[in-house]
Amino acid sequence: MKKLIAWFKGIFPLLQNMFLPALITAGTIVWFYAHDQISLPTLITLHHLFYLLALGIFFALLYFNQNKGLFFTICLLVAYILLNRLKYISPNNFWETPAYINLSVLLPLSLLVFYFLPEHKLLKRYNVYLLLGLLSVYALGEQLSNKNFSLSIDNLETFGCLSGLSLICFGISVISFYIRTVSSGQIMDYSLFFATILTSFGFYYASEPHALALFFCLSLIIICLGLGEELYNDIYKDRLTGFGSRNAFIIQSKKFPLKYSVGIARIDNYDNLKKAFGKRGRKQLMKMISERISSVESDAIIYRYSDDELALIFKNEDKNSAYNQMEQIRRSVASAEFMLAKSPKAVKLTISGSVSEKKRSDANAMEVLSRVHKTLQKTSAFSFNITSKA
Repeated sequence: MKKLIAWFKGIFPLLQNMFLPALITAGTIVWFYAHDQISLPTLITLHHLFYLLALGIFFALLYFNQNKGLFFTICLLVAYILLNRLKYISPNNFWETPAYINLSVLLPLSLLVFYFLPEHKLLKRYNVYLLLGLLSVYALGEQLSNKNFSLSIDNLETFGCLSGLSLICFGISVISFYIRTVSSGQIMDYSLFFATILTSFGFYYASEPHALALFFCLSLIIICLGLGEELYNDIYKDRLTGFGSRNAFIIQSKKFPLKYSVGIARIDNYDNLKKAFGKRGRKQLMKMISERISSVESDAIIYRYSDDELALIFKNEDKNSAYNQMEQIRRSVASAEFMLAKSPKAVKLTISGSVSEKKRSDANAMEVLSRVHKTLQKTSAFSFNITSKA
């Protein structure tokens, strides 16, 4: 029974992240099969909404200086524009033209590249090169189409409006996305996975009057929802530890109760850890320390305030009670052994802590935190693995 409960606790966050995009995807597909057509005003609304969503995603990512899903959205935007142009030029058999066949092959391959693109800041020269590379791919597709050359294999059967090669490319992309999504469990990975499924349906039923607007618009809606939740988590949560972020501490400090204590837990000799274990090793250690602290302290609100510091809020606790809880945390970490992925031996670590309660003279939690910081710096200059009162 305990194994079943542990398994459910591990799988529940993954199910939670995929629930909404999966529900939207399934609902869209069921609605499409249940309705032969939609009204012209609704079709126009979906058409305009698609462009508004694409513009909104761009400005949101520009504001937060993130590249998550940007090139994915650009690919869908370019494909949607080209598909509508093809439907206008050759309304009767556009899916048989070299331009459509080439686009249906190049798009899933482009999505495959950008799905596995590492997350980094948007305003970098690196992204300019990526954009130029994307434009070069579509320029190549246009040149092939002008020469009446199709990216297809003659022996493969056509399915719907997709050639055999196009279907294979979409299939490879969807399967690859699924494997990555299951292993990572990230909200944005789930969103892009289900958005790709809807996009493939859009291509498959491209000859239907309302398929493109419906499937492409819902794809961007799913991406918007995933992006919104990701940005929200980036602001309020620390990805590595699952604790609240520094921004969350600053924002939520206004809602702390009248009586509380603030504590800081800092990893000792952190500068030496940087040299010894590198960035990945430090992340593993911080995650294991965070899990250790969570197992000991369940009542305090914990924030990751910096790379090597955790801020703890002990609600309705005075300084002495908070000190006892911080001491228990310190001893628990000091007695633990941490195993890194590539380390043959267990690593022993210690933390130092300091606590202080909010006084009447303190205007806010930041003043309490500042007092705790000063005390911790003084004690750390002489000794490690110790808890002090400010």
